[in-house]
Amino acid sequence: IAVDGNRVRIPKIGWLKMHQAIRFKGKLVGTVCVSYTAGRWYASFSVETEIADPIEKQEREAVGVDVGIKHLAVLSDGKMFANPKSFYRLEGLLTRAQRQVARKKEGSNRWQKAKVRVQRIHKRIADLRANATHHVSAYVAANYDGVAIEDLNVSGMAQNRHLAKAVLDANMTELHRQLMYKMAWSGGEVRQVNRFFPSSRLCSVCGLINGELTLADREWTCNSCGVVHDRDVNASRNILKEGLKILGQGLSNTR
Repeated sequence: IAVDGNRVRIPKIGWLKMHQAIRFKGKLVGTVCVSYTAGRWYASFSVETEIADPIEKQEREAVGVDVGIKHLAVLSDGKMFANPKSFYRLEGLLTRAQRQVARKKEGSNRWQKAKVRVQRIHKRIADLRANATHHVSAYVAANYDGVAIEDLNVSGMAQNRHLAKAVLDANMTELHRQLMYKMAWSGGEVRQVNRFFPSSRLCSVCGLINGELTLADREWTCNSCGVVHDRDVNASRNILKEGLKILGQGLSNTR
């Protein structure tokens, strides 16, 4: 295998033009995997790169992250990341494409074309989901040194037939995984708060627990101190406070 800009040389085939050059600088290691997905050819390269040593700071900043369905992630400083809801956006288009496959004679040319169209829609859904997840994890890793996040039972949440589709579409498990390795690259820490911690029902100002809060309540007012809470922002602030106890000394919650 040889690479020259946006060209790659494949044995027994020769030089081929790629859509874009390799985005990482370093030595190519191992083999190159060539695959065919959704009507297009892809080449997967393994590149050996050096990760710069993280810069030591005297004061480190931590953030609480509340993941959910309405918003993909809400940070304790108030920043929100929209959930692309990629499956919901393309569900109608996917249904129609699958219906077209069912109407074609299996093995025919039209059946093959219809099948590729379904595959491309599935890939588009996966790409939108992955892009949103990487956007959140990259932002957090670049701007914070400590992360507190809930240890959610995603598989258990997916058992709820009313929420299963939305929970799986939010890609929560993958977001946790990406935060783990990206924070390790930047020298940060990730600590998970117990899933039974009442982050949404606990007032982040006075500590009162709202036992009447339901999943449909996006805002609520504390009966003790009168503060009006956004459900997700309040949860992320409580997660940060609980996470600071686990993350240890040297971290501040100034953000």
